[in-house]
Amino acid sequence: MTPHELLAIILVALGASSLSAAIFITLNRYKNVPTDLQDRWLLLTGLMFFFFAAYLAFLYIQIKRIVFPLELLASLVFFGGACFTLIVLQLSLETIHRMKDSKDLLVANNLKLRKENQARIDTEDKLQKSYDLLESRVQARTAELTETNAQLQAEISERKEIEKKLNNLYAETRELAKHLARKNIELEQQHNELEQIHAALKSSQNQLLQREKMASIGQLAAGIAHEINNPMGFISSNLHTLRKYMEKLVGFINAHSGSLTPEELETLRQQNKIDYILADVNTLIEESREGAEEVKEIVNNLKNFSRVDEAELKEADINACLESTIKVLWNELKHKATIAKEFGELPLIKCYPQELNQAFMNLLINAAQAIESPGEITIKTWRAEESIWVTIADTGHGIAAENLGRLFEPFFTTKEVGTGTGLGLSTAYDTIKKHQGEINVESQAGQGTTFTIKIPIISYPEGTDRVAG
Repeated sequence: MTPHELLAIILVALGASSLSAAIFITLNRYKNVPTDLQDRWLLLTGLMFFFFAAYLAFLYIQIKRIVFPLELLASLVFFGGACFTLIVLQLSLETIHRMKDSKDLLVANNLKLRKENQARIDTEDKLQKSYDLLESRVQARTAELTETNAQLQAEISERKEIEKKLNNLYAETRELAKHLARKNIELEQQHNELEQIHAALKSSQNQLLQREKMASIGQLAAGIAHEINNPMGFISSNLHTLRKYMEKLVGFINAHSGSLTPEELETLRQQNKIDYILADVNTLIEESREGAEEVKEIVNNLKNFSRVDEAELKEADINACLESTIKVLWNELKHKATIAKEFGELPLIKCYPQELNQAFMNLLINAAQAIESPGEITIKTWRAEESIWVTIADTGHGIAAENLGRLFEPFFTTKEVGTGTGLGLSTAYDTIKKHQGEINVESQAGQGTTFTIKIPIISYPEGTDRVAG
């Protein structure tokens, strides 16, 4: 091999190595080339292949023609310049790519900085608003605390004033307590005096009640004596007649033991009216028995009225109580009014019969005294609303409206002085109230008066001797 050919081969090898290195670098950088530069990058790679092929062809021609070394040097310089140019272009493109990346990074960082700056500005605005809001709240709270402090100061002053007043009031209260203690002692003394006066009044009232009862008893005794006097009068007359009859009968019987003839005995029989006496004796005995029964009935009525054996709580018939009271007062009532009785069927109730009889008697006497000319007293009884109702109505002169409210007050009376103590209706009122009942009055002047009594039907426990009032 000639030196010329060896040099050509070395040049070819050097050129091929340089071009291969350029192509390798170009292809290796291709993947990092931006998309918009990849077409240009491929174009440059193609140009390098073209120059490489042209260079090989040029070398082949030169070798075959055996050109001078100057031409070979020129071709080497040409090819090296081309390779250098391509490398410079490649590096320029890479630099441009890196500058673009740096620019994009700067743009991104600038945008990020702008966003951060805007966020910082927004944060500063929010902080400023928060600061302003906090400042306004602090000012408002300060004003509120100032106002509250002023109020507290006012309240403290007010409390001090109240404490001062309370101290004064406490002192006044102590003085008032001392005064009340003195007044309490005085009131106790007055209370003791009033108790003594009340005891005296109660004693006087009891005496008046006893006097009223004695007057009623005297009045009843007079009426009962009159009622008993009638049957006792004809009983006494019949006994006197019977004594005469007995004397004649004894004489006639003794004559039979003598020496009188039958004709003389017959004459004596006719003279002494023995047949009439024998016929009249039975009549006299029957009349005397009826008189005794009438006296017995009067005594029984008086006993039922007084209820001397029923002073405690017992079962009683209200109709029977009214009947016995009417019979006891009959001598007082029969000259003043007729009695109309309309009694309904009533159950037995636990009560104080003697006290109820006294109440009924007071009401009937009051009715009789209110009747100036012969009138009528109507007594009705019935059961309703688990109670027993009694009305006692008269046709008397009635009661004035201004006196109705005081009718049951003790010692109040519209009668003339000496005709009553004013305790009859008061006693009746207390008796009805004692039985948990009610008593009302309706009256019109000149048209009569009606008393209405309501007594509840109550079962009292065993052993009870008082009705709860």
